[in-house]
Amino acid sequence: MTLRCNSALAGIAVAIALLTATQASALDENSFRNAPETKRREMISAWFDPKPGDPVAVDAIALRDFPRGGNVLKLRGFIKVTPPRNTCITITRRAELRDVRVCKPMTVEFTVEDLHEDGSLWWEATVGRNDFGTRLSWPSPHRVAWAIPAEAKLPAEPELIIIESCTIGPPVGSDRRIHLRPFDRKRWGDLWIVNLPWPDRMMEQPAKAPNLFVTKEAKTEIVSERKTAEAKDPPKGDSGNADPAKTAVVEPEREPNEYKLPWKVGQRDTYIMNSENFMHAGPLPPGMQGQCRYQFVPSRESPSGGRIECHGADQFAWIYVPLACIGQLSPAPQTNQ
Repeated sequence: MTLRCNSALAGIAVAIALLTATQASALDENSFRNAPETKRREMISAWFDPKPGDPVAVDAIALRDFPRGGNVLKLRGFIKVTPPRNTCITITRRAELRDVRVCKPMTVEFTVEDLHEDGSLWWEATVGRNDFGTRLSWPSPHRVAWAIPAEAKLPAEPELIIIESCTIGPPVGSDRRIHLRPFDRKRWGDLWIVNLPWPDRMMEQPAKAPNLFVTKEAKTEIVSERKTAEAKDPPKGDSGNADPAKTAVVEPEREPNEYKLPWKVGQRDTYIMNSENFMHAGPLPPGMQGQCRYQFVPSRESPSGGRIECHGADQFAWIYVPLACIGQLSPAPQTNQ
């Protein structure tokens, strides 16, 4: 008899616990709406798998079944959304896409086209009425690269290339290697190799920004020096003695396809190497005259790593790639230049 009573009491306790858990899972929309943004993001993150802040990637099966030469931007990944009981979430993605309303467990897809330049995915989740929405983001290993093929007639519009992954390869001697894999391997090859030489050679660094907090005495001295310099060497043009026609700089004539590509990566914190160190199908013939600039420091395009830009490298007249994995390496000791 005692055993039966204990069993009955245990069953009641389990039922009460389940009821309490079910009631706790219901969302108080007013409390949610009035909570600080950090608290709302913490609450809503539990409804997503993977959670915001955890990495997402293109689905392995979708990648396996993707036809060669297909539209890489349409490659898909998935996030499972499980809202609380009696609660609906509206998910806003890109402006061109319809919102997704989720009231029960559901898998919501994203595509490579939804990713930002740094590879991140951004959604906005709205709960109930009068909710201004909560911004959610997920990082990914994918990156957006830009390139102009070597056969293009310059100037030319760069082509977008989606990088599937950036990994550190096995070193070759003292050199360090970075492996880049594009999604569209039929067009761009299976593997790009960035061979970082040892040691890294830093570019000549630009002068530091001038001090804008100038004292009155220093300002007087600067003005005096400027007047003295102008008296010795008056400005050219209408206010000077020189003939503008004789002093004008004449640009040399260029061949029809001789176009100088501008650099996207500046000099600050930048290293340089010969473009033969950027290869896509194994070692290249020595003597390439192109140049690469690369950085270890984060940038807007790659907050978790650096970037590389090459002119005249392998199959490219110009290529720019954020390097998500270069943060795993450190600059090698420099030698005197």
